[in-house]
Amino acid sequence: MEVQQVKTNSPDRVETTPFTLWTRRLVISLTILVWVVLAIIAGRLLAYFATALILLAIAGLVSYAIYPAVKLFQRALPRPIAVVSVYLLAMVTLGVFFFFLGRAAVSQLTSLIHYLQGVLNDGSLQYYQDVLNQFGISQEQIQDATKGLVSQLQGLTSRVVPLLSSLFNVVINTLVVATLSIYILLDGPRAVKWLREKTPAGQRGNINFLLDTLKRVGGGYIRGQLLLSTILSTITGIFMAIIGVPYAVFLGVTAFILSFIPVVGAFITGALCIILALTQGWITALLALGFLLFLQVLESQILGPRIVGPAVGLHPIVSLLALIAGGELFGATGALFASVTAGIIQALLIAAWTTWRERHPEEFPTEPPEREREVQASIEA
Repeated sequence: MEVQQVKTNSPDRVETTPFTLWTRRLVISLTILVWVVLAIIAGRLLAYFATALILLAIAGLVSYAIYPAVKLFQRALPRPIAVVSVYLLAMVTLGVFFFFLGRAAVSQLTSLIHYLQGVLNDGSLQYYQDVLNQFGISQEQIQDATKGLVSQLQGLTSRVVPLLSSLFNVVINTLVVATLSIYILLDGPRAVKWLREKTPAGQRGNINFLLDTLKRVGGGYIRGQLLLSTILSTITGIFMAIIGVPYAVFLGVTAFILSFIPVVGAFITGALCIILALTQGWITALLALGFLLFLQVLESQILGPRIVGPAVGLHPIVSLLALIAGGELFGATGALFASVTAGIIQALLIAAWTTWRERHPEEFPTEPPEREREVQASIEA
């Protein structure tokens, strides 16, 4: 049998033959294959508990979001009473919100559907059809699109039973999330303290970083986004009512809901506002457009950085991709929490990359000062 490793003159160097090289590659490939298979199996197992895990994750985020209020109440009340008081206050607030604004929004939505049906059927859009004809859109295409929209609007009334079924599931899931979050608020601090102080010293820094990241990205995003959405939707509804846009309450509630959807939500809200403003004339539509542009600047340059801050720090493209992936995998719930989940993953990946760079400085040699000056000069030129 041939010797697979031949020693050279240097006692520390070992010459590797082709056989041992291919053996090493085979072992690495099999190891990767085994890990892929294990990941697939773990994914299949997690799929059976996907709903429970999602509800648990949402409960954790809700707990982080309302934890400051619990700490405030805890100054004068025992912790269990403080937790119950915060939840009772939240339930009363949400109940008042849904009773008044929700009822008004549903009423205006029903009126809007009947209004659109009448507009599409009585020929009031002839002027806009003539404009579309100038851009090469034929009358037949407009009529087909109009008939399809009318049928969709008429079909909304026949979807009451599925809507009620979905609403019932939402109520049940909300109660489950509330119950889980109460237990997390009651026992969570003890678990967090144990993780920070009683875990192995070698991993304690990583665990503290993970907990701090979840607190900053999860709780900070939820609290900031709720406050920001409330402010922007209130301003939207009030301004639309001032300039005479119909269904202003519906637009305000829609703006609040869609503000949790990154990138796409703002465009949908803006389109609805402008379309309804067009029914009152071009001047009203231009006022609505100018207001929406101002609101976008107000959110991105003033309110957003100060309220939400760098809690998530996602690029808009990453947010949009996360939105699509979350919606495809977990439906509306996945789309709603796609940004915060992607933000947590991004923070962990950045931390892992930074740690790897610190442990392997030889992979990132610093350039000489002369080379850096040359590169800077070429950039400035």
